[in-house]
Order: sequence, then structure tokens, then C-alpha cells
Amino acid sequence: MREKGASLLPGGITGAEGAFRRGDMVQVCWNAPQGRVCVARGVSQYAADDVRRIAGRHSRDIQALLGYNYGGSVVHRDDLVLP
Repeated sequence: MREKGASLLPGGITGAEGAFRRGDMVQVCWNAPQGRVCVARGVSQYAADDVRRIAGRHSRDIQALLGYNYGGSVVHRDDLVLP
């Protein structure tokens, strides 16, 4: 994501913490060997419960899993801020 400026897709997500709604600002973090590292902030296209349901899945599966689709990315690169 940092090197290529790519969107955050469901397949690259392992989980979601806390409660947030579609349109909320979220932190994008990963678990590094030295601990949790937050690498970006962005506007989520899906609510927390939806992200948990689609985490690890292909974008093409979103409609079947949720019954609706707000796009293939959880955080689109245009809505992503890197430090």
C-alpha cells in the first residue's frame, strides 16, 4: 500500500477493531514483529461489522456476502492518507 499507493482491499484485511460506520475515518494498521504499526488513515467504505464479514475475501465476493456493494475497496486510495 505505501509503496504503490494502492487501495485497501478486503483480501488484505485480517480483522477490524472497534465500531465505525461507513464514511468514518479509520486507522490502517498491521501487526509487525515489534508490535502494532499504524501506516495510514482513510475513509472506510464499509461499517466495522461489514469489514469483519468480508475480511480476507476477494472483492468480487462482497455482493454475495453482504447483499450490497459499495465498491471493491474498503478504503479507496483517493481517500487514504499516508504519514
